[in-house]
Amino acid sequence: MLIKSLLFTATVLLPIILFSQNVAVNNDGSTAHPNAMLDIKGVNKGLLIPRGDAATRTALATNTAKGLMMYDTVTNAIWIHNGNGTAGGWNSLSNGTNLWQTAGALGTEIRNSNTGGFWSPSSAAVLVDPGVIQPPFSSTGTRLMWMPQKSAFRVGTVSSPLYWSADSIGTWSFAGGYNTRATGLKSLAFGEGTRAAGVNSSSFGFNTVATGFGSFAAGNGARAEGESSFAFGELSVAAGLKSIAFGTGNRATGSAATAFGAFTFSDGNTSFASGINTRATGDISFTTGYGTVAQSFSSMAIGQFNDSVISSDKNSPTSSDPLFYIGNGSSDLNRHNALVVYRNGNLVMKTQLLRNSQILKLLRFL
Repeated sequence: MLIKSLLFTATVLLPIILFSQNVAVNNDGSTAHPNAMLDIKGVNKGLLIPRGDAATRTALATNTAKGLMMYDTVTNAIWIHNGNGTAGGWNSLSNGTNLWQTAGALGTEIRNSNTGGFWSPSSAAVLVDPGVIQPPFSSTGTRLMWMPQKSAFRVGTVSSPLYWSADSIGTWSFAGGYNTRATGLKSLAFGEGTRAAGVNSSSFGFNTVATGFGSFAAGNGARAEGESSFAFGELSVAAGLKSIAFGTGNRATGSAATAFGAFTFSDGNTSFASGINTRATGDISFTTGYGTVAQSFSSMAIGQFNDSVISSDKNSPTSSDPLFYIGNGSSDLNRHNALVVYRNGNLVMKTQLLRNSQILKLLRFL
């Protein structure tokens, strides 16, 4: 009878098979997996771990081993302890209403709001210059990445890990798309190949660059290099302080200068160039049309291919300098003026110089 009882216990109640220091618990006689110290297998049975509540966890906290697990019957969550000897060492792995909440070593969590969204808190302070903070993942491919130490967010695809490396992620920055970089403090980059390097800068589109403080670049290959500058369009450059370049191939290099149209240039401070291939060189100058140039200080040029009088002073008013041009040339090598008004009051119509008295007679006739 004793022998039968022992056999029954060994074969039915304790189906444990020892094999090469591995333990298998099952009812089909299979061996344990070679990588497992304990291999539990069951068709209609599971593993039941210790159960309790918050008070149980607190009581166990003092001498708790790292990795100890228990199930909280109140929160319906599995808890695991990090072995720090305090009640705060318990971390919830899951619960009935939040099935994919995770908690890291610093308390950073990704939580399901149960309303179609998710959120992640962080108690870590964000410094203006936190030093070199390595990204959580560095490689090519597609990813969504959040760095709470820099309050920086990345989403999209990179063909090289350099685009989202530690030195390419600015504090409080946001970048999305393909091969985008937001390296500046509080910068924003979206699109393909865009780069926002200036503080508070923004870059959108394709291969656009914003390097100036508070600068904005959008379009295709546009560059906003000056402080508070704005570049929009294709291959337009706003290099001057508070300058604007808008259109195709335009360049605004003067302070508060504006270049608008196609291949226009605003070199003078507070100058404005519009049209096609025009240039506003003098300070506070204005040019529009086709191939016109406003060379002297506070001058205006309209028409096409005017003679700009190269000897003009660009930075201060001179009585002998032109004030207003009307060009009627045919090309850059064949420049002519239909009319020029000089700062001293003289007016030239083609090659005819008219004095003040003659101008009055002309106006009476008209």
